[in-house]
Amino acid sequence: MISADALKGKVDFGIVAIRPDEFEAVLNRLPPVSEIQGRRRYGLSHLQTEDGEEYVLVLARCREQGTGEAQNITNDLIEDFDPQWIILVGIAGGVPSDEYTLGDVVAATRLHDFTITAHMEGNVEAFAVSGGPMHQEVQDLLAYLPAKILGDWNSETSIGLPTPPVKIHSANLYGDGDWKKRVRKSLTRHFQKTDKRPVVTSGSVASSDRLVKDTKTIKEWHQSARQVIAVEMELAGVYRAARQKKKEYPILAVRGISDIVGFKRHQDWTLYACQTAAAFAVALLKTTPIQPRDGLRSKLLEEKTDPTLGELAEPSPNSGGLRQGQLALEVEIAQVVQAKGEVTGIKGSSGQRLWTPPTARKQNPLFKLPDILTPGLSSKALVDILIPYVGDQLAERLGQLSEESIVAVEQGNFADHISLGNEIEIASDGLPEIEAAGRYFAGEGYRLQADLESEPERKQLMLSKAAEQYELALEKQPGNARAIRGLARVHEVRGDYPKAMNGFRQAKGVAEIQLSSGEDGPLHVHLSHEILRITRHYIHCILDILATNPQSIWHRENKKRELEGYVITSENLHRENMPIFKGREQWSRIEWFMGLVFFGKAWGTLGNTTRKTRCLMDALYARRQMMKPDRPLTDIERANLRWWISVAAAEPRDTTIHGIEQLAQTLDHGTTVDVLRSIDDLTFPFMPVWQPEAM
Repeated sequence: MISADALKGKVDFGIVAIRPDEFEAVLNRLPPVSEIQGRRRYGLSHLQTEDGEEYVLVLARCREQGTGEAQNITNDLIEDFDPQWIILVGIAGGVPSDEYTLGDVVAATRLHDFTITAHMEGNVEAFAVSGGPMHQEVQDLLAYLPAKILGDWNSETSIGLPTPPVKIHSANLYGDGDWKKRVRKSLTRHFQKTDKRPVVTSGSVASSDRLVKDTKTIKEWHQSARQVIAVEMELAGVYRAARQKKKEYPILAVRGISDIVGFKRHQDWTLYACQTAAAFAVALLKTTPIQPRDGLRSKLLEEKTDPTLGELAEPSPNSGGLRQGQLALEVEIAQVVQAKGEVTGIKGSSGQRLWTPPTARKQNPLFKLPDILTPGLSSKALVDILIPYVGDQLAERLGQLSEESIVAVEQGNFADHISLGNEIEIASDGLPEIEAAGRYFAGEGYRLQADLESEPERKQLMLSKAAEQYELALEKQPGNARAIRGLARVHEVRGDYPKAMNGFRQAKGVAEIQLSSGEDGPLHVHLSHEILRITRHYIHCILDILATNPQSIWHRENKKRELEGYVITSENLHRENMPIFKGREQWSRIEWFMGLVFFGKAWGTLGNTTRKTRCLMDALYARRQMMKPDRPLTDIERANLRWWISVAAAEPRDTTIHGIEQLAQTLDHGTTVDVLRSIDDLTFPFMPVWQPEAM
């Protein structure tokens, strides 16, 4: 994922859609080549015009309909990218007319904003109409539109759908008698021929927060603005945001007519209008309506520099992002490639390159050695890959340290994290990736120990040591996403939430760029896992902000919906990618436990008690499978269970869950068997959805 900072001032068009079907119609014609993380998530695309120019495009979708969210997303687009123009693509309702009808496209020349409405005595509505003309450049473009050669944009092939049916029956008409006659006349005129193609027209558009389909409202609006030809729900918000104090951003509002007020149309017209709007918008862009910003996309895609610098890296044409991590992990070493007696690489049986020597590494700064801290490769496969690079003895030693490190994670032995991290650093033999891995692992040990510390001074000491180790890891390997994430977590624990949020975003961007920047996906499965950790830590940081800052924007309803989207995305990523690691059962279970408790806490904060309970029960079930009745509970097991209890007992609390207090009491005063029995009593009524066998 690319940082928005790398593209600010380099984007030609920011394209906004609202509904999923509107956005999909745009994506079908302008497929994103990468994702961008700024104030929200965007898609990066490009378009080559008919005269050989190239536009840089950023795609965004509102989370909900209405002028408020439209204003928010436009503000974010402007702040993140400073685009030349804003394009709003989607559907609208039309009034009956001889010039346009269902499926046709309206481009706005003027806005009439009916958002502010007053209810007067006698159930009479009064409107404070605002708005104004579109930017002069937009008006000039639309005035010249008849001279534009737009190609075959309105053909069935271009639209991708046949024209939906139109049944002009009395039962499908509504309104008073005059309005019905007007609708019937208009539809008969337009659809008396069976081969009608969509046309485009320009004119005034009305906008409000209301879905207007009643003839009474349209008539009232026409008293103030007789020239209105279409009605929709977002342009007013985009218009407000685009009229900045220092600059007015041109807005090209392209609306496909999905409804005619006064007519009950076939439901297929909605999707059809989405497609006609997107088809026209792209066709118009191909005519090069404005001068691109110096063809900067081509220049950017050539700058494949260190991803930590925020520059744009082009994804591999066949990269699958996180899905790369689902490739086979037990890599068969099939071929050692040699040239003039020198080893130049190792390839797998399917031809993928598994290892590249130092000379080739210098030519590709995004190449990384296989990770030694994640159970993605078997010990034998890891050693086989390392031997040509570091020799038999060191490869065997690193394989041993890899196994011991994974066991330390499974057992929650944070002291071993520190000692093993130091041993890995000593054994690194100057390899920056290995040395950085050791520093990171030691940092994790200190940070996780800090989580268990109750004495403030001791806690801060552990955090300082953790930060020092993460920083040393980044000195050796600036693109180490895990160290960036670890340092962000330290900032979060210290209450420096802005630094933490920025750190998590940077870590995720680095990991995603590395995942999509080379042919080493099978060896970089740890990056898929790292993205899972980053997303849930990012969510947890937002929860901390909500708990500590009552004035935070995250208390707004639209931001809570944004948080909900993050939680759903992270849950889905866990479901997709965690099965990669199910061969390492204990390691997989502890990862599931941590992730599910994070999700349960988030759903509780969002007020969804059902999903909170589901996640917490699955988490407790996963943790239970790791605990044995024939030994005392470890400190980390007790800490995990206390954390679970604190989340489960927090409001809103599911009244169907019985036994939380009993578990807390047995944890303090009972035996291991008592604790396990309390867990079994709690989880018995709730059959886990995410069975550990599938985890």
